[in-house]
Amino acid sequence: MNVLNLPRKPEHLEAHCEGDFVVARINGPYDADVARYLESLYVEQVNRFGYRLVLFHARETTTITVEARRLISEWNAARRDPAAGAVVGASFGTKTVAAMLTRAIAIITRKPAPLGFFDTEGEAREWMDLQRVWLDEKRKQ
Repeated sequence: MNVLNLPRKPEHLEAHCEGDFVVARINGPYDADVARYLESLYVEQVNRFGYRLVLFHARETTTITVEARRLISEWNAARRDPAAGAVVGASFGTKTVAAMLTRAIAIITRKPAPLGFFDTEGEAREWMDLQRVWLDEKRKQ
């Protein structure tokens, strides 16, 4: 474990906190180990900022495993903090699965969590700047 008490980082994951958001890049499957590690980063960010914001690079992500989808759904169902995510370079399949998962979580939790898909990191960062206003307003409610 490291200073933040994070689980061991999977070899196929690059992830770090940059200000008030998490940046993640997966070279392979978005599996349960990746989900657990990212969840730990998200908890740290919520504790510091009161919301979750993520910039996810998806070009090298091959799939989201069933176990990872289950963990993501369970964690989000138990949460009350606002969240938003920007995804860069997602394939059609990744966009479809991510959109369906996000929509299902929003229906179950009755909490919208904006998810944007972008071709470039610059576009994603501009969108994230707009989401901060919304996230801060939701956090204060």
